[in-house]
Amino acid sequence: MPDSERPQAIPNAEEQEKNADLQRFRSGVLTVLGGLNLLQATGSEQASALARYLKEADRDSAIATDEKDIDELSDDLSSYTGANLPEYAAQRILAMLDKEGRYSDKKQYQEKIAVRKNALRGFKMFPGNFAFSYGFEPKMKMAHIHLTNPYIEKGHDVTSGASGVAALRMFLKGLKQFADEVVTQNPDMETITATSVILSRPEFVSFLEKLGFGNTGEMDAEFRKRHFKDEKRPVMGTVATRESFLAAMKDMDFKKLQAEALKVLRAAKSED
Repeated sequence: MPDSERPQAIPNAEEQEKNADLQRFRSGVLTVLGGLNLLQATGSEQASALARYLKEADRDSAIATDEKDIDELSDDLSSYTGANLPEYAAQRILAMLDKEGRYSDKKQYQEKIAVRKNALRGFKMFPGNFAFSYGFEPKMKMAHIHLTNPYIEKGHDVTSGASGVAALRMFLKGLKQFADEVVTQNPDMETITATSVILSRPEFVSFLEKLGFGNTGEMDAEFRKRHFKDEKRPVMGTVATRESFLAAMKDMDFKKLQAEALKVLRAAKSED
């Protein structure tokens, strides 16, 4: 039977994702070069500019799980002298992500990305907790807490589909640990703040009130530009005093609070 008539193997899900990413990376390189007005530049100029761009983008949003990997990629690209930079760069980016486990172990990969993103932003995390992070500004006597679902990538859940519940449980455990190990050990920490799009939902506002927080309203345009530049939904703020937060944590029944939080999460999903 001629090769042209033989049935073609159907790519598995991992291969399909890699092929889709390759195309996305090729297009992305062209978009970057166009934005830098370098489509007509020499190959070496394009390669050097792309290498710098990737390092800057990584510092801003963690492209790689390990800074050494992005450094190696950048060094490789900056020395490229071939005639097809988009293809070469796309293949190299794919190889880096493949080595880091993006395709073979998505859950662990997303956890590593979450840790690095928070580190780049100056936020701290507790070991094994990938949903809760915090930062402390001693001069302002203020801490900021953050909830994220590390298992959502491009709008899709990389786990079995229950990552929202897992992230919420991690967050509540992190909140208690934050109260016991951080707030109590820092008497100058007078306020704890948080900002999120979910705070526009009344059920979340009511839930946070039980944790000692009060809604501070919608964030201004300058704040949105700095921290939520691509977000179209309202971004709300909430704040707790040291006293109200510690009092709520002291009296917290974790199992009861977790059950209530899950009800809030389900209610929010039913409205989406």
